[in-house]
Amino acid sequence: MKKNAIIMAAGMSSRFVPISYEKPKSLIKINGETLIERQIKQLLEANITDITIVTGYKAEMFVYLKGKYLVDLIYNENYKFYNNTSTLMKVKDKIKNTFICSADNYFTENIFLDTWDRSSYSVIPFNKKSNEYYVTTDLKGKIENVVIGGKEGIIMMGAVYFDEKFSKKFMAILEKEYKKLSTKNQLWEQVYIRNIDNLEMYIKKFKENIVYEFDSIDDIRKFDVNFLSNSKILEKICKYFSCQENEISNFLAEDKTLEKIDFKFKYKNKTYLFSDIFKESEK
Repeated sequence: MKKNAIIMAAGMSSRFVPISYEKPKSLIKINGETLIERQIKQLLEANITDITIVTGYKAEMFVYLKGKYLVDLIYNENYKFYNNTSTLMKVKDKIKNTFICSADNYFTENIFLDTWDRSSYSVIPFNKKSNEYYVTTDLKGKIENVVIGGKEGIIMMGAVYFDEKFSKKFMAILEKEYKKLSTKNQLWEQVYIRNIDNLEMYIKKFKENIVYEFDSIDDIRKFDVNFLSNSKILEKICKYFSCQENEISNFLAEDKTLEKIDFKFKYKNKTYLFSDIFKESEK
């Protein structure tokens, strides 16, 4: 059975300011390796050679991947307005026996080398309060319920595999529901959850130190102690304070559209606002 992969790389990742002003999150280097390139190489190692990357924000920065890895690039012009349901709609004709991947995931081991012979979502144990997607299953591992937010259990994180049967049923539902604005603004997982009784998907368990999703620069620094962003903006701040990059933290975008550079950060327990010039903010 020939499998293919869709890598979703259209989003802006406003939580990754100031780096995301300069490049997409998936082009950040962790442990010396670009996030998306690491995932492409893992797919190729598993003989998944039909790889499509759906781009949006700063799409031009992904063009080099086409020549380097012979991947296909598809541009999602709706990336600013809608959620990842719009990404799946852009590649609806390619979704059969397909891995659906997030470009910014990091796998310490190649999870694609495992046996994926039925529709499955990778899950990891997670025992702290969060807004992640917590799943419960039957004895065979079939997902029966998904709750957004919880304290402990197993959560959806990482890659998902659609077998052809699942793809046909799910994409038919998505095409029908996509006519609604509410669906366009949702994650594809939310469409799946609404129709969970009619869609057979299983869990694929991995250890928590295998699958990572970094929500902020501070998260990356905990994982890669030598992380350097190569950000011109951070370089400017470091020069102003005569400090090291890892002394600046707690970045928060003021403008989620990323149309202007405007974010808060902390240095020595004080909060500052960067917006061409920056000043200590009122607390």
